[in-house]
Amino acid sequence: MKNKILKNFAVISAQFVLLLGLFVPVTVSAADVLQVCNDPASKNSVVCKEKTSSDGKNPIFGPDGVLTRAIEFLSVIVAIASVIVIIVAGLKYVTSGSNPQDVGKAREMILYAVVGLVIAGLAQALVRFFLNTLQGS
Repeated sequence: MKNKILKNFAVISAQFVLLLGLFVPVTVSAADVLQVCNDPASKNSVVCKEKTSSDGKNPIFGPDGVLTRAIEFLSVIVAIASVIVIIVAGLKYVTSGSNPQDVGKAREMILYAVVGLVIAGLAQALVRFFLNTLQGS
């Protein structure tokens, strides 16, 4: 009985301590990421120095930047995967014969592959827009 009381007391104490943590004020500050290099205090930061390299190109966001190359690589992978899925679905559609379930599955595969291509294209366009915005600031 005594062990159970101590165990309950320990659980209640732990819950109380965790609950107190919810009421501790937290200081949060935000930075305008598009204008951060205009601040005199951050002009010597690594990011701002990389942004204005000697050749004028940004190694992170520029046309030959790491993020741009990664996005292009992922887009090629998505495109290859979608084409493979469309080919497999087309073969499944042709070989399904008169089975309506297989025809429906093949149509769904083609539809999902095309939707995936469209979403990947829109995502690439959106990311490129933001990278160009960051590069221009």
